[in-house]
Amino acid sequence: IPAKVLEELKSILSSNRNTVNIALSNQQIEITIGDTKLLSRLIDGKFPDYKQIIPPNTKTTVAINTKNLATIVKRMHYFAKETNNNLTFTIRKSDNTIHITTPHTQAGRDEATLDIELTGDENKIALSSSYLLDFLGHVDNDVVEMHLTDSMHPAVFHEPSNKNLLHLIMPLRIQE
Repeated sequence: IPAKVLEELKSILSSNRNTVNIALSNQQIEITIGDTKLLSRLIDGKFPDYKQIIPPNTKTTVAINTKNLATIVKRMHYFAKETNNNLTFTIRKSDNTIHITTPHTQAGRDEATLDIELTGDENKIALSSSYLLDFLGHVDNDVVEMHLTDSMHPAVFHEPSNKNLLHLIMPLRIQE
């Protein structure tokens, strides 16, 4: 079921206590709530095996202040829009920092450095600011962890208090 349909359903149900009727076929779903009817085409295709894309072992673990990271990513998102929301994250062991940069665009360029707690190796990866903001908007913890293998494998994010809930972000090509 498309995410937009589920969001609309949640919105309708928050203000409506009528019975929900659901009719399902191979290609469509119809949801009726009182006088309101939602009709949507179902998403085609096989859901990917998520276990295959979650890196089993990572080389780098970064613990970072959630609020500081969110503030910087929001600011940089403006500059990153021209380049697929591309942000480059460089983890440095020498001073336990993460250096975040945007590519050069017509709007300009931005960079920032944040203190981190680092376990493992230095690393570098490019990620979508949009996808990262989606995750950070739902984090209730002061600290978020980022686990990296290299620039070609997904970044795994989660709250330290809940290792079972994770957010996976596929890497982008690093743009200098």
